Amino acid sequence: MTTIQFDAVLPVLLLGRLLLFLTPLPDILKDDHQLASPLTSFSRLKEGIHLFRTGIDPYSGGGFRHSPILLSAFSTVLPLSPILSALLWISVDGIAALSMAQIWRARHGLVVDKARERMIMMLYLFNPYLILPNLTKSTASMDNALIVLTLKFASERKASPTLLILAILTHLSLPSICLVPPVLMLLVERRAFRSVTSLGNSTVVGVNDPSPAQRGATSVPSTRPMAQLALEYLGYVAILAGVSTGAVGGWHWAGRTWGALLSLPDLTPNPGLWWYFFMEMFDHFRPFFLAAFSMHLLIYVAPICIKFQHDPLYAAFVLQGVIASFKPYPTLADPGLFVSMFALFPEIFPYLRHPIVTILLHMHAALLLPLFHSLWLSQGTGNANFYYATTLVFGLGMAATVIDAVWAGLRIRRAVADCSERGLHAAAKWAGDFLLNIPIHERPLLSHLPSAASAGFRTSTPTRGSVSGCGSLSFADDSNMMTEDDIHVSEDLFAIEEDLFITARESFNFKEFEKTAFILRECRSPKPRFLCLYSKFLASEKEAQDNWTYRQGGRSHNEKPPNPALRTLLALLSDVNSNESTSTARKEMDPFLLFLKGLILGALKRRAEAIECLILSVTAYPWNWSAWLQLGALIEDPDEILVDFNAAPDTLDETINELSELFPHSLFVKSQRALLAYHHRDFEEAEAIFDSILEMDPYRVDNMDIFANILYVQQSRAKLSDLAQRFIRADKDRPEVCSLIGNYYSIRCEHEKAVKYFKRAIQLDPTHLAAWTLMGHEYIEMKNPHAAIEAYRRAIDVNRKDFRAWYGLGKTYELLDMIQYSLHYYQRAAALRPYDSRMWLALAGCYKAMSKWNEAIDCMKRAQTCADSSEVSHVVALANLYDKSGDATSAALNHRRAVEMCQQQNRHIGEWAKSAVYAAEHEINLAIAARGGTSTANGAKIVADAIKEGADLQRAKALLDPVAASNAAEGTVAIDLLRKLKSLGAF
Repeated sequence: MTTIQFDAVLPVLLLGRLLLFLTPLPDILKDDHQLASPLTSFSRLKEGIHLFRTGIDPYSGGGFRHSPILLSAFSTVLPLSPILSALLWISVDGIAALSMAQIWRARHGLVVDKARERMIMMLYLFNPYLILPNLTKSTASMDNALIVLTLKFASERKASPTLLILAILTHLSLPSICLVPPVLMLLVERRAFRSVTSLGNSTVVGVNDPSPAQRGATSVPSTRPMAQLALEYLGYVAILAGVSTGAVGGWHWAGRTWGALLSLPDLTPNPGLWWYFFMEMFDHFRPFFLAAFSMHLLIYVAPICIKFQHDPLYAAFVLQGVIASFKPYPTLADPGLFVSMFALFPEIFPYLRHPIVTILLHMHAALLLPLFHSLWLSQGTGNANFYYATTLVFGLGMAATVIDAVWAGLRIRRAVADCSERGLHAAAKWAGDFLLNIPIHERPLLSHLPSAASAGFRTSTPTRGSVSGCGSLSFADDSNMMTEDDIHVSEDLFAIEEDLFITARESFNFKEFEKTAFILRECRSPKPRFLCLYSKFLASEKEAQDNWTYRQGGRSHNEKPPNPALRTLLALLSDVNSNESTSTARKEMDPFLLFLKGLILGALKRRAEAIECLILSVTAYPWNWSAWLQLGALIEDPDEILVDFNAAPDTLDETINELSELFPHSLFVKSQRALLAYHHRDFEEAEAIFDSILEMDPYRVDNMDIFANILYVQQSRAKLSDLAQRFIRADKDRPEVCSLIGNYYSIRCEHEKAVKYFKRAIQLDPTHLAAWTLMGHEYIEMKNPHAAIEAYRRAIDVNRKDFRAWYGLGKTYELLDMIQYSLHYYQRAAALRPYDSRMWLALAGCYKAMSKWNEAIDCMKRAQTCADSSEVSHVVALANLYDKSGDATSAALNHRRAVEMCQQQNRHIGEWAKSAVYAAEHEINLAIAARGGTSTANGAKIVADAIKEGADLQRAKALLDPVAASNAAEGTVAIDLLRKLKSLGAF
């Protein structure tokens, strides 16, 4: 839908609403008890206004229960005629819809997303729960508009308008007093604006350049204490109460309006829960249950405000759902506003627990409420029980909706806790980086991190046949997934075993893995069970490492220490279902145990099964970064899996851009952008990003070895020295730091010391890929190709997808003049980096050494497409290859192109003199051949070219003149060729 079409939607909707007012529908619905209550009915309002105008007190009877504010407003200013009042109610809904969009804008800082705002307005105006009460001219539509306006001004931190409208709202609808605490919290909340890259129709205003309106009070939280704001609100309430008393001549209006909500004198049926209960109630029980029902509405306020204190707007949203469910005289307009407010929080949609059930309950009630209402009160074929049963279903649907909203909002900080409690410190650190990057007021809503204890999950990942040796991946079926009962049993078990778990965690932190496993040996809940098995795994790995001695240069030696205990651990993981009776002990259904199983299967070289377990693990719990890293290490080809993880963008660049919008200050995302620039060989940008990372966190060690590589390539010796000095004091026992220091010694040409530190990095982490590769480079510098080959092979053992190790092997074998081997390794590197011109240049060099000119030419052409279009050396190299292959015409064409490029770039004539001479000589040879003679051994070919193309002697002269006039080495040859041109009559 285009922008023009979008802009036309809102006027069309409002015009359609006006047309509905002109139909008989409003007259049919005006007295419907589901759309208008005794406190919001327009018919009763008109009756009271008529009595008031004739001098009769409308509150003296028992039928008028509207606020004196409405009575005075409609008696003096607001219209009562059908058309004007219809326009008034349409305007009320239009203002509410616009205010909803402005709440979205205020909540999301300075980002103006017009498409999202239009969608929010459309969802409000399309809501049937809001359309029908508006057609009946129920004052509930005005109540909703006032609620939205209150939240809008509160989100913009406009204290006085907020409190005034809230006071008016309290007079019109007393249950709205529950919104006072979150509104006050919202007024004093401090929130910094975020700078976000524009998306689609978004208009972005930078943090340092707000608009004039945004520099004003609208963007600044109230500096007054909450108590002062509360006093101002109470002052407005008192003033309005005094005005109301003066308008009707006494305080008796309070008992007829506010008192009706507490005494429930009118038991007209409505979609609420009160009327039928008190219709059947004995009179002597009535006061007690009235007090209980009234207090029940208030007891939710404090817990919800405390739990969502970091996001008061969300607290107000939840409380609106509570009010709509439990107020004494509800109409469909109350749940209508609550449902429409979901559009303000799209981030919670994926984490609603039972959305389908909730929607079905609402649909069921929406269909049956009018049906049973008509059968009971219109046709007389039903009774009150039928209608009340449907209101119970409606109340159940509203309660389920509120509970779903609370559940989604409480998914806070779980990833850090889940990973940390299980000893997965790297994953916890990664998750913590993102958690701290989320603004504190949004953390309760945006973390979306389901607890692993409740990670009952399903996957629609399709089974894939045999690809690259993977075999068939048979994924778990739904019958094995954890149910809600399993989750509750799991939580009960953990409550019993929590003391053991806490004690074992302390032993784990001291790296006493065997003791940890012993303490937790009898535990059955998922979290202690994982820590028990993970401790056994780490203990076995430590023992295998201690028993393993590294033999320098021995290819027969395992690249990793053998761990005979892995099969025993795998058997423990695989036999759980047969050994345990409770479903909560099904370890394969716990995402962390699936990760551990995948880790063990990967170590046993059972790659296909390991990939299957890890995919299931990250599908169930996507926040375990360790599982993603292990999965990435196992997958050799993206085609091995057919799984859509939330429809990732086509390019890594787009993915990083999206993450930057969500986490603009995340050091992890910034480091990934730096790595992307590094792999694109944009070293200046990568260096600038790493500099900004170190400014934000001077002690961040992650990826500092890559930063050292960048500084090495840039020959920033002083900066690399400073970086090495800084981190050797901070943490010299990190492999990244050892690799960094190795780079420092390498740039100083102290290759023996560099190798020493690279070996130290490998001892600390045998899988540290960069250390193996860089050590190979150092051995090349030390003229030790055999040791270099061994280092590169070890790097390939760690990661077969690293092109640098393959390229290093090719370079080493090329130095040994073993071209066939070199060609093989260069081909592997080119397959991994098909857009890197260096790979194709290396392949062209191998084919050239083997005199395979056509293959060399093809590789050189591919290198040209991958390299910078202004790179002259590639054009000259291609021309030389054409010359070697005997294609002088193509060679001359490329030499002319090289000359043109050099002239455009204002290069020194010495750089292109040789190409100019070659191209001019080719033109002369063509001219000689065209006249029946030839000056070269390849005469027949030149004659054919001369006949086909003809010679351009003037172009030859233009090429030779600047060379002959220069001091270039080719100047003498150019002068001789100019004499030859003169003899041919060129000038």
